[in-house]
Amino acid sequence: MAIRLGGQVRPGHWSVVVLLAAGCTVVMKPSPETVLDSLLLAGFTPVIAPMAPGPEGGLPFNVNADQAAAAIAGDLGAAELLFVSNVAGVRVDGVTQASLATSEIEPLIAAGVAADGMAAKLRAAALALATGAQAVRVGDLAMLADPTAGTRILPHLAARVA
Repeated sequence: MAIRLGGQVRPGHWSVVVLLAAGCTVVMKPSPETVLDSLLLAGFTPVIAPMAPGPEGGLPFNVNADQAAAAIAGDLGAAELLFVSNVAGVRVDGVTQASLATSEIEPLIAAGVAADGMAAKLRAAALALATGAQAVRVGDLAMLADPTAGTRILPHLAARVA
C-alpha cells in the first residue's frame, strides 16, 4: 500500500489513526493527536505497521492493511491512495478496467468477480473516498511511475470512464 500526498492537504487535519481492540474486534478511529502530521511536515515518510494492542496487554492483533491505509488516507485527506497488488487492475470479463464507480463494488463482489484480497481492496477504496481521500487506484507497481496505470475508483456519483 502507498499513500501519495500532494503537498499540504488540509493543513492541521492530519492525525494518527489509533487502533483499539475490543475482544477480538478491531475498531479504527481517528485520533486528535498530531504525531503523523508532525512527521510529515518535518519531511519524514512514516512507515505504519497495522497492529492493534491485544486485550489487557496480550499479543497484538494484525489489522487488515487495506482498511488501515484507507482510514489513514481518509483522515489525511490524501491526494491519492494506491493499493498495490500483483495484478494490473480490476478485471471484469477478462478486461482490466480503467475505472469503477464505488456503486459497482458490491455488485462485483456479490457476482464473484472481485473476491478475497481484491474485494477487501475495493471496499477499502470506497471507505477512503467516503472519508476524505481525493483519489484511489488499484493495480500493480506500474502505478508508481504511470499516473494512468491501474483501475481508478470513482465516487459513486461520478460517471464511469469507458
